[in-house]
Amino acid sequence: MADTIPDIIFTARATGTFDFVNQRFEILTGVAPAAAVGFGWLGAVHPEEIKFVRDSWRAALQTGAPFYVELRLRSPDAAFRWFVARAQPIRNEAGQITKWFGAITDIDRLKNTEFALAAAQAQLAGHAEQLEKVVEERTARLRETILQLESFSYTVAHDLRAPIRAMEGYANVLLEDYSGQLDYEGKTLLSHIARASNRLDALTLDVLNYTRVSQEQLDLAPLSLDHVIDDVLMLNPSLKAPAAHIEILKPLHNVIAQSTLLGQAISNLLDNAVKFVAPGVTPHIVVRSEIVAASQPLTNTLVELPDPANRSVHAQFASGTSRVRLWIEDNGIGMDDAEIQKTFHIFQRGREAKGYPGTGIGLAIVAKSISRMGGRYGVHSAAGRGSRFWIELPQAAS
Repeated sequence: MADTIPDIIFTARATGTFDFVNQRFEILTGVAPAAAVGFGWLGAVHPEEIKFVRDSWRAALQTGAPFYVELRLRSPDAAFRWFVARAQPIRNEAGQITKWFGAITDIDRLKNTEFALAAAQAQLAGHAEQLEKVVEERTARLRETILQLESFSYTVAHDLRAPIRAMEGYANVLLEDYSGQLDYEGKTLLSHIARASNRLDALTLDVLNYTRVSQEQLDLAPLSLDHVIDDVLMLNPSLKAPAAHIEILKPLHNVIAQSTLLGQAISNLLDNAVKFVAPGVTPHIVVRSEIVAASQPLTNTLVELPDPANRSVHAQFASGTSRVRLWIEDNGIGMDDAEIQKTFHIFQRGREAKGYPGTGIGLAIVAKSISRMGGRYGVHSAAGRGSRFWIELPQAAS
């Protein structure tokens, strides 16, 4: 019966010496069963594994635990194949080991598959590591390029303001002091030059503000929204009555942010709320805050996620920190869905907004400021029905 089984079958005495090996051992190793009994079977074991196999067999004999090893045996063609050897002790009624019964199974194909898989995984890990290194290097170069471009934009915009303001000033001087010597067409052209210069100066100033936000040093700390908004209102006369009615539902919550960036973002949102109202309508703005649980899903019309480069604050969102959402709700002209999707992009203005002063950078500054602080922002709006802008930052302790 043992000779009909495709595995090697063996038995051993309690002392560990083999006393039976079936014919399959000779077929697979070239060693006759008579030569394999005793400890002759070790002669077919790969030289690198003889000590390990012998020690494992000795340990099983001493402890009575089942024997299990993976090993290589020499084939008749002198090549080595992988096998797994198992043996179980047979005990008498007194619990003493009287015999060992075992089998040795060919696993060469399975083992080679494991080796190939391990090699492929190692190769894949090497490729992944190399790819990650390339991505890190390119990301570092990209960040450096962005910083250089932002610095260049700041320098160019700063240097442009002087000649632009000079053009505007000279045009106004001509209009004031020499208007009697100019005909209607000349006065009209000078007025166009003055207005264009003023517009260009406003654009360069906004570019300066945008690049300043990009380069602002981030020192995040707990801040009171009450105090930040009070400072914004105090420094901006256009936000006071009777020009506008701003209702603040205090107390507002505390957030983790940078005071300058947060103040500029809130100032821009309030300026927009006051500016974009229908003719003859007094702006009415409601400012309130609420706690948003870390597990609450995002269901807003427009949501932008934190800047991934700001790892510290981004980690606070990921770790389950509650968030504060500040709402600024107005009775303005509102926006349709197409306008909402581009409202936070630089130099983008809605169709209805084109009749109002501005350069289209204000909300881009809000987006940049909030993203750099690890926050989120968005808006609910409908044409002719006002807008509800919101910004969201990690909550600070009271």
